[in-house]
Formats: sequence, C-alpha cells, structure tokens
Amino acid sequence: MTAPSLYLHFRALGRRHCGRGVGPSFGFPRARKTVVFTRLSDCYSFHMNKRNLIGLFVIGIFADPLAVSAAISQNSNGWTDITPSSDTKIIYVSSSTGNDSTCAPASPPVNPAGVTPCKTIRRGKSFMRDGYPDWLLLKKGDTWTNEAIGDICINGRSGKELALFSSYGTGARPLIRTGSGQTGFSTTWKCGTKGDKLAVVGLEFYAYTRDPANPAFSSPDAAGLPVGMFFLTPISYLLLEDNKVPFYGQNVMIEPPGNSSNAYIRRNIVANAYTSSGAGSCCDYMSTGLYIVGFKSGITFFENLFDHNGWNDTIPGAIADIFRHNYYIKQGGPPASFIGNMSTNDASGAQGRTGGTFTNNLYVKDPIATNYNISHGGSFSNNVILNSNDLPRDGSCRGSGIGFNSGGASLGTQVSGNIIAHQTSSCTDLPAIDIQSGLTGMTITNNIIYQWKTGISGSLAGNTINNNDIDLAGANTAHYSDPNRTVETYDRDVLGGPGTLAHFLSLAKNQSRDNWNSALTAAAVNDYIREGFGQGSVTPPPPPPPPPPAPSRPRRR
Repeated sequence: MTAPSLYLHFRALGRRHCGRGVGPSFGFPRARKTVVFTRLSDCYSFHMNKRNLIGLFVIGIFADPLAVSAAISQNSNGWTDITPSSDTKIIYVSSSTGNDSTCAPASPPVNPAGVTPCKTIRRGKSFMRDGYPDWLLLKKGDTWTNEAIGDICINGRSGKELALFSSYGTGARPLIRTGSGQTGFSTTWKCGTKGDKLAVVGLEFYAYTRDPANPAFSSPDAAGLPVGMFFLTPISYLLLEDNKVPFYGQNVMIEPPGNSSNAYIRRNIVANAYTSSGAGSCCDYMSTGLYIVGFKSGITFFENLFDHNGWNDTIPGAIADIFRHNYYIKQGGPPASFIGNMSTNDASGAQGRTGGTFTNNLYVKDPIATNYNISHGGSFSNNVILNSNDLPRDGSCRGSGIGFNSGGASLGTQVSGNIIAHQTSSCTDLPAIDIQSGLTGMTITNNIIYQWKTGISGSLAGNTINNNDIDLAGANTAHYSDPNRTVETYDRDVLGGPGTLAHFLSLAKNQSRDNWNSALTAAAVNDYIREGFGQGSVTPPPPPPPPPPAPSRPRRR
C-alpha cells in the first residue's frame, strides 16, 4: 500500500467543489470570513456546521486505496498497460450480442463472461461517470455503422486513473463506421471543459462514405470537412494508442485552448485524409493526417504510421497542395519527442514546427520529408529519407529533404547520422538539407547524402558543418556495399513481397497490438538501409515515460 495521503474535509452547508478551474487556493464564498487553504488534491469536500459559520474543521488522514490498484505503464514490448481502479466501472458494448435494455456496468477485472453488454455505443457511454476511471470496452470484430462515440462530457480522475475507451475479446479492432457529418470521437465546448484524462486505445474510426473503394461512397465533402478524432478542450493527459483513423477530411485534430500538457500518440495508423474543396487555400480546407497545437509541455509521437494524407488519387479537387500534410506540429508549442514514426506519400511535406528530438524516423516519397524548427534546440538524428518527389497528381516541382527554420534564436540543434538518398524530383536545385537564411549555431555532421541534386544549402555561415559524406551523382565513390536499397527492395528481399512500397504499407496498415510485427517498423527498415551504407543499427532512446500522476482524491463518503 502507498503512503497515506493527507486530505482536509470542511463541514459546511453540504457544498462540494470538484474540478472547476480552482487555482492553488480558494475561500468559502458563503462564510462570513473567507477561509483560504492551499490545494492538496484535485477535489475539495467542505461543509460548515450551520450553527457556526466560522467553521468546524475536521482533519482526517486517509490511505487512498485507489492509488494501490490503478496503474499506467509501458511493458517490454512497448505497449501501454492500464489497470483499473477498485471503483472502476467496466461497460461492455457489442453490436452482435448486446442488449441496451438489460446491460449494466460490471466491476473489475475485465471478464465479460456472464455479463450482458450494451448494443449501442450511446447506451454504453451513458453509464460513464465524470471524475471516475470508468472503461467503455467495445467488442473486437464487431462493427457499428452510422454510430460514433461522439462528444465526451466526462473527465477521468487523474493521469493514472484515466477514463478508457478501448476493446475486449479477440479479433480485429472494433470498427466504428461513421456516417456523413459524424465525428468519431470528440471533446468540444458542448461539454464545457470536460474531456480530460482520457485514453483511446485500439479502436478504428472509418469514414466509410468517403472511401472511393467502398460501395457506399458518396459526395466526400457534402457535410463539410469531417474529423475522425477531435480534441478541443483543455488537456492534462491524453493517450492515443493503437488506433486506426482513415478517410476523414482531418483524421486527428488536437487543438486545446493552450497550456495543455502530456499528449502521448503511439502506434496509430493515420491515413488517407483528403478534401475535395478549397485547393490552394488556407486554412479551413487544410486536410491533414494529424494536427496538434495548444501545448506547453509533453508531446510524444512513437512508432505511428502517417500515409497518404492531404490528397486522394482519384477524387476531383482532392489534389495535393502546400496546405495539406501527413502531420502538422504547429509552432509555439514545446519541443516534441518524435521517435520511430513513418511518413509516406505526403501531400506536400510534414511540419515539425516545434523541433525537439526527431530520431529513427522513416520518410518515403514525401515532397518534403519534414520542416523542423530549431528555436528549442534539440536533435534531428539517425533518420532515413528516401525518394523525395514532386507534388503528387499535379507534378509541381518539389522534392527536398529537411528544411530547417526558426521563429527565434537557435539553441544548438544537432543534425547527425541521417541518410538522405534517391531524390526523384524534377527540380534541379532542391537540397537534401536546407538551412533558412540567418540561422546559426547548428551542428551538421556525419550525415550521408546520396543521389541528390543539391547537398546542403542556405545559411552555411555560423554553423558547424563537417564529416558529411555527400555523393550527389550516386557514383558510390565511398564503395558502400549496397547503397541502392529502398523500401521496395526491403519488401522483396526481407519480407518476400512483390517489391513495392504499396505492398509494404498494406502490411504495415494491418499492424495492431494483437498483430504486431517489428519487421514492419521504421526501425527495422532504417537498419536495413543503414547496412547498405555500411552503418550499424541504431537503438533509439525510449519514449519518455508517463508523467507522475496527479494524486487521486479520497473516496466519497
């Protein structure tokens, strides 16, 4: 058992105040004298003796039993494990076997045997309580059509006692086929400031009427620009892991009002976002796989796949332009931790505009692999960038590697160990590494640039640039063993596939916690590419652990 926690209970008028934006201290508004005390937990219980408005103060010391059972951690395979609290309510939902009339919440542990699940997501969600670590679990292999989880009007309890939206059973992820105008999962101002301390794990949100290959395909933007997962309210802890989100106008938007913290975006598949409206316009039609802004600390991306976002091959008007991206980490936030992700077939180029630690990522067939803001310092290291190309569909000239830029002073960004190879652009002067005019204080060293029309260009003075192996013609003057390795040759020689990027991505898009193959990760492909250039494998730093959770509040009495 953990050490006891100290809680103050004040008896007065039967009033209770929980989670309403109270600052470090507050007073009793109905007392004749204001009594102020410093916050000890996220929730205050106070009552005053009606015969004595000055107050009868009772101090109690309680051991918090909820802190004993609840936990959130990462296991040896890199997945997040969440355990329930003793008062967690588990709500099972099954479209195939559920009954909304007879379902009821169950107690931990997870064991659906003998429990009647709800049939609809709406009915299951109605049992979740604000301020509790309740779990809504959808049955794997089941499908909900023209349903959505929709607006979330609850908070979890703390950073270790999250309100969880996930799955149970065996089989494929629960499939939520949202109809025209529906958002799969959202926290909006309809519910005030609710929608914090949440985990969304192992679900698929699918805009099926926007998928040209689906028989139900209809006008893609008839109901505006639909969003798969939409977070607009303040965040102190958010976990998105093992979800699949394809074919929305914006697949994932995380846009709290500012000063938010602790977003963990891990092993999700974010693909095929597009819009057919507003080509060349910013910003109402800025179709993006994932967009994030509004944080003061703690943004982590780990082993996500971002593919083919911002455009569509066949839909009229759904062209690629400079306002459409695989991901967009907006400037003004904290440095991001961006480790082991894949970005492929981008509309115009990803945007890492907060900088941070970008390590062991794989970029393939992106007009720009990524822009990176150096204001926070940080590092861009051991990444692999292949086959940067022109804008898809219209063929406008593009095809650079990394673009370094800044809205302020540089703090010494390190750029090292990257492989940038096999440019396919029609442009004659787009570089592998481009440094915005006036930037200084960077160290660019031990990178390999191979078969690229221009190496390092832009603001060279004031930066340390040395020991980079640059072979623009691809003549293999360094006598590498196999510098022409690509994802296509990896698919053929390692996976036994037909040797195409499309086949590799089809396998990667079937990844899940229940069906995980480390050979389909950026780290595995990058090591294969490095080997061809005579470089050793890289063990990237692990993603930062979850932050220390806020103290749980005592049991209500």
